Amino acid sequence: MREIDVFCGSITDSPTMCIVNSSNTSIGLGSGVSSAIRQACGGVAFQQECREALEDYDDGTLPQGQVAVTTGGTSQYRWIFHAATMDFKKSNKTTHKAVRSCMLNSLKTAERIIEEEGLDDFTLGVPLFGADTGGLSSEDSCNAICEAMKAHFKNNRGSLISQILVVNKKSDVCNTVKLILGRHFVLR
Repeated sequence: MREIDVFCGSITDSPTMCIVNSSNTSIGLGSGVSSAIRQACGGVAFQQECREALEDYDDGTLPQGQVAVTTGGTSQYRWIFHAATMDFKKSNKTTHKAVRSCMLNSLKTAERIIEEEGLDDFTLGVPLFGADTGGLSSEDSCNAICEAMKAHFKNNRGSLISQILVVNKKSDVCNTVKLILGRHFVLR
């Protein structure tokens, strides 16, 4: 049975095997979630790994809504997914559509890794993409995440993704997220 729930704390404390970095098209690990991940994963060396992950893209940038994968660096995570929530060349804000794409592509990336690695289980910690700094409310971000999860699992009923935790540090935001998740899914 799949668990979808909230984890109130730092993304770098999420009790999952993989976490998602709500990033930008250049995977610059500057502030907020990205800064916490940079510190947990090895600082400058990890930022270099992120730059190398962009070498596969034509202009060295990750298209908005897409996901790149790195190792977990020096953290406890096996993988870090970097979701391009923001495209600063276009705007200093994100959109509901971009957040939905980031979540959907994070799930597709998890499915690919499950298949490639022969895993029988996968757990994922995700932030509220684009909330606050990206210009979206926590509610709008959470609703976009829920829409993406519903669409993905409708088409992937046999998915081996066993747990998704929506992560935030603020207890009032966690309470709001729990309410929204409860409208979309059966929670434990």
